[in-house]
Amino acid sequence: MTLLLLTLAALASCSGRDGAATVDSSPDSTADSGTSTDSDTDTTPVDADQDGFTSDVDCDDGDAAVNPGATEVPYNGQDDDCTPGTPDDDLDGDGADHLVDCDDDDPDRHPDADDLPQDGVDQDCDGSDSNTWPGDLSRQAEIEGFCDDFTPGIIIEGALAISRTSLADLADLSCITEVLGKVSVDDNEALVSLDGLEGLVRVGENLTVAGNLALADLDGLAGLTAIGGNLRLSGNPVLASAPSTAITTLSSMVVAENPKLHALPGFPDLASVRAMDIRDNDALASLAGLEALVEVVGEVSITDNGSLGSLEALERLTTIGSSLDLTDNDSLLSLAGLGGLVEVAGDLTVAEHALLEDVSALQGIEGFRGALQIRDNPSLCGSAAADRGSALGVSCDCEGNRDCAEAGDSGA
Repeated sequence: MTLLLLTLAALASCSGRDGAATVDSSPDSTADSGTSTDSDTDTTPVDADQDGFTSDVDCDDGDAAVNPGATEVPYNGQDDDCTPGTPDDDLDGDGADHLVDCDDDDPDRHPDADDLPQDGVDQDCDGSDSNTWPGDLSRQAEIEGFCDDFTPGIIIEGALAISRTSLADLADLSCITEVLGKVSVDDNEALVSLDGLEGLVRVGENLTVAGNLALADLDGLAGLTAIGGNLRLSGNPVLASAPSTAITTLSSMVVAENPKLHALPGFPDLASVRAMDIRDNDALASLAGLEALVEVVGEVSITDNGSLGSLEALERLTTIGSSLDLTDNDSLLSLAGLGGLVEVAGDLTVAEHALLEDVSALQGIEGFRGALQIRDNPSLCGSAAADRGSALGVSCDCEGNRDCAEAGDSGA
C-alpha cells in the first residue's frame, strides 16, 4: 500500500513540471500585449470634494464650500458660486472696490460721485457732507428758491449765470459764498438790485454785470474779496452807484457804457491789475475807489467820460506796462493825479479834451518807450505839449492844441 502511494506522488510531480513547460504563449494571450483595458482611459467626471457637484462644473473640486450651488461670500477674494460675474468686492456695481466705497450697497455713493450739498449724505466718500453744488447754476427754475434747503456756505463748482430772467433781485441766492467758475448777470430786464449776493466772497473766474436795464446799484457785491478773472460792468443804463469792496485780487477791469454811473466800485486794497478800461460813463466825475492802485501791468484806457474832472485818485500809480490812452474826457482840466507815474512802456495819448489846460503831471515819467500824442486839446497851450515831448526825448504829435502866444501862458 505504501509503495502505491509513493508512485502516485511521483507521477503528480512530473505532470506539474510538464504543465509549466507547455504554457500557451500564442499571440492571443493578453498578458504581455501592452493593450490598455477600458478602466485605463475612463474620463467620467468625479466629485472629489463630495459637495454634490462633479469636476466638470465645480470650479474648485478640492473645496466643498466652492460649487455652483454655494452662496457668494463677499470680500473673501474667491469665486464661491463658480460664477465669475457675481460681485465679490463691488456689490453695488458702481465700479468702486469695497476698500474705498463707503457704502457698497448704494451705487450712488462712491469716491467719484457728486456729493449733493447739505443733504446729510456723504455721496463722494470723503468723510463729510459737501457744501458744493456740482456743476453750473443757470436756469431760472433752479435759481428760484435755490437756498430754501441750504444754509450759508454753499460753493458753486461751475458757473453762476443769471441771464435773461424775470427776477427783480437775487434773494434766492443768499446762501452762496463762493463761485469757482464765472459769474454773469446780464440782460435781465426786471433786475433792480443784486441784493441776495451779500454773502458772495470769491469768484474764481470773470465777473460780468452787463445789459441789465433796471439795475440801479451793485450793493449786493459789497462782500467780495477776490475775483480770479476780469471785472466787467457795462451797458447798465440806470446803474448809478457801486459799493466799496474788500477786493484785493482782480485781473482786468472794464467799466463801460453806464451813462448814470457817478462812482466806481471802491477798491481800497487793490494795488495791481493787468489792464484797465474806463469809458463812456457820462456821469462819472472821478476815479475815486482806485486810490490804492500802484501798477497796471498792461494797458490803461480812460476815454469818453464826459463828466470826468479829476484823475487825483491815481496819485499812487507809478507803472503802466503798456500804453496809456486819455481821450475825450471833456471835463478834465489837468492831469493832476498822474504825477507819480515813472514808467509808461507803450504809447502815450492825451487827446480831444475840450477843457484840458495842464499836462505838467507827466514830467515825472522816466521810462517811456512808445509814441507820444498830445493833440486836439483846444484849451492846452501847444508849446506845453511840445515841451513834454522834449522832456521825454521823443517827437510829439502835438497838432490841434491852442496857440499859446500870450505872455505867461503855461501848462507844461
